[in-house]
Amino acid sequence: MRTLVGAALVVVLAAGCRTETRVVQPSSTTTSAPAPSDRFEVTGTLSELSADRAVGDPVPPPFTITVAERGVGGAEIAGATVGGQPVQINWDAGRPLPVSGRGGGLDLGAAPITVRGSAVRWSLDGAARTLLPGPYSLGSSVAVGSGGLAKPVDSLAFIAGNDAALSTRGGAAIDLPAGRLRVEGREGSLTLTGRLELASSTATRSVTKVAFGPGVYEVTLTPVGAGFDVLARLAGRVTA
Repeated sequence: MRTLVGAALVVVLAAGCRTETRVVQPSSTTTSAPAPSDRFEVTGTLSELSADRAVGDPVPPPFTITVAERGVGGAEIAGATVGGQPVQINWDAGRPLPVSGRGGGLDLGAAPITVRGSAVRWSLDGAARTLLPGPYSLGSSVAVGSGGLAKPVDSLAFIAGNDAALSTRGGAAIDLPAGRLRVEGREGSLTLTGRLELASSTATRSVTKVAFGPGVYEVTLTPVGAGFDVLARLAGRVTA
């Protein structure tokens, strides 16, 4: 006689007055079902994106720094030289600050980014941003000094050294024209809005908004018409 008990096969052998019971383990065991996947892909046409702690390529010059309210806030540049002398540069946000140069660029590290339509905005406040080595020119009024009283000038050419950095306040930001853009983040949050398809390992559905995070994300935006096509790969918690 054979009886199934749990995952084992119980075999009972009877011979005269002697009964022998053997338990035979199955050749393979049954495992619990795997947890649902936390990896997703989002594609479609983007109308809006916002992300914190986004990392992208350095922003090459020319670019222009603005603040939320004219005259409120400003910026400081450290690690610069003028005529071979180290200087501190201060901008009082009275007018936008155009930055031009040959080579170089502004490495934002991890920074907030927003995209609306075809407009891309990087927020600068918070941690100091690395100004890559090279020659730059500032096209607005700044104050420049070297340990003493700063002198106002209408424009300034300077050299950024290996430790040059830009610090801002007052909601400073850089607006960029539409172009192909790739950003990624770790332990960050991300919101996508538009005509989107959200795909997991088990299903695909149409959505208008995806909220993600915290987790790891990678987003590529490709200009199309007055906006962007989006391809986002997400590893973490998603709400749609």
